[in-house]
Amino acid sequence: MMELLGCLCDELESTLGGAVCWCGLWQGDPVPWDYCDGCDGGLCGMAYARLITAYPYDSFPTIALDQTCRKPLAYQIEVGVMRCFPIMDDDGSLPMPGVVSDAVLSAYDDMEAMRRALLCCGQTGVEVWLGEYLPANEGGCAGGAFTAFINLEP
Repeated sequence: MMELLGCLCDELESTLGGAVCWCGLWQGDPVPWDYCDGCDGGLCGMAYARLITAYPYDSFPTIALDQTCRKPLAYQIEVGVMRCFPIMDDDGSLPMPGVVSDAVLSAYDDMEAMRRALLCCGQTGVEVWLGEYLPANEGGCAGGAFTAFINLEP
């Protein structure tokens, strides 16, 4: 997970949104959106990787019951990025369409950075099956997350 996270943090540096102010492992669900805003140095956003579940398997990535302690484990993980997103001004005026469009395109660029981190970073001895990407938007933060299935014993 640390190698994947390091790759994700590096990949984000070359995106439209640039580096995030918090990039780390998270335990449990849900990941708090509090870290997407209020960063120093003009940075905005957070990136994370977290374990969703681990399970034994016979044929990766299909779950199998295990009574022998001999089956390998597969891991379902979530990798996500959240950034500041334009919201209504204090006077009630909406953000300009171009500003919103830029933020949306930045989120799409982050999605591609997550995909590259999961599939293209060259983790040796690891099999990765990419799952779905789910976009999200809440209270001035927007982004999304991929799920992936990891096999450490391909």
